[in-house]
Amino acid sequence: MAEEAIRVNKISTTPFEGQRPGTSGLRKKTRVFMQPNYLANFVQSAFNVIRETVSDLSSQTLVVGGDGRYYNREATHLIIRMAAANGFGHLLVGRGGLLSTPAVSAVIRRRGSLGGLVLSASHNPGGIDEDFAARLQNPMQLSRHAGTIIFPKRFLPKEKWNNAAMADAKGEIEKHLAILDKQLAGKTYLVADAFSLAEVCYIPFLDFLPLMEITPPGAVAAWSAKLLARESAQATRPQK
Repeated sequence: MAEEAIRVNKISTTPFEGQRPGTSGLRKKTRVFMQPNYLANFVQSAFNVIRETVSDLSSQTLVVGGDGRYYNREATHLIIRMAAANGFGHLLVGRGGLLSTPAVSAVIRRRGSLGGLVLSASHNPGGIDEDFAARLQNPMQLSRHAGTIIFPKRFLPKEKWNNAAMADAKGEIEKHLAILDKQLAGKTYLVADAFSLAEVCYIPFLDFLPLMEITPPGAVAAWSAKLLARESAQATRPQK
């Protein structure tokens, strides 16, 4: 029996003022998320960014789940429909739409998924008049990959290095830097017109690129040099 083709509807929409994710994703009051197209705009924007590096999603898996707060089930249904319309080949959805943030991370790594959409506002209260949040969970964990390279280089004799694991970690970091390079094209800073928390989070990682023997692409290299030259960045380095 032939599979029935999915009918995809294209819906016109407009941007929402202030719809800018923070360090914990897009977090607003639940009623804000319940506005027509509000969550859909965010989800489609996330999918558009993914398509910049992964043009064919038919072989990719997306993990979806949340902490069960008010509007979790409706939001999960919306994401499932949009993921299908965008061509994702597989979806892994928590039963009843329930998956904790650590569970989403574990499933992404265990199943080799492209990433996940998490519906959780952490410890903030839930309810129709309380908080809701959505976040794109990326399997690229810089600290884990960097640790795979840095730990043996600093603490183990060379004959005990896991060269295959270190090479894989280096490849994953280089993929991330290639994406970052596109995001920085023509920009001085990553997410704003001034130095922000995004730069603060990256500085410790960028400082270890030479130790990991990773050469960043052009835009990242210029950005990194500027950040590491800051007085505050210099002050965090141990004295020789």
